[in-house]
Amino acid sequence: MRNRELVLDLLQSVVEIITYGDKHDPSILECFMDRQVVAEFVRMLDISENSRIEAPLLQYLSIMIQNMDNEHAIYYCFSNGYINSIILHPYELDGGDLAPYYMSFLRDMETQKRRN
Repeated sequence: MRNRELVLDLLQSVVEIITYGDKHDPSILECFMDRQVVAEFVRMLDISENSRIEAPLLQYLSIMIQNMDNEHAIYYCFSNGYINSIILHPYELDGGDLAPYYMSFLRDMETQKRRN
């Protein structure tokens, strides 16, 4: 919990950098794919213990996927099983604020899939 704010700030920064790279600098996207950044997001979900990290993580991933235009980056996200791992993660959706973030994430994934 001590590092929660730091982790969330880092997640936000990573998403902003990836979004910038998608629009302006392909080398950033190459680094994003080479370093398997989405795999690290999945790892964060796996070690998180509550929705205080999961909800913002889903929100940031939604923003990142919504703003991707580069076909290679989109393919990377959808083809390596990362999105499936995020969808199938055992969230505790009852009685918390996580359900709306999860539903929004699912809608955003479907929208992006239709676009491409």
